[in-house]
Amino acid sequence: MAVDKANISINRRSFGKISGSFITIAKRNANDPNITIIAEGAETALSLQQAGIKGNIIASAGISNLTNYSPFPGEKIIIAADNDSKNSITNNIART
Repeated sequence: MAVDKANISINRRSFGKISGSFITIAKRNANDPNITIIAEGAETALSLQQAGIKGNIIASAGISNLTNYSPFPGEKIIIAADNDSKNSITNNIART
């Protein structure tokens, strides 16, 4: 089920360093510590945690920040992207 975003007149604002910053929502799963799920935003990351998804769950603090994550050797990355259009920035970044 797709949900439309709210039409608001205030632009998003960030304070502090965003590039390379990630929000840790859940720590690693002891059974498979090499899996990291990177959510596009905090809301998606929190939804994954509430759904009982196991693994290291982090939020990227912005779509363009996804490419700033530095995985450790052997780490498996799962991107939990928003349900945006086929030609969205998210889909273009995920292909790189």
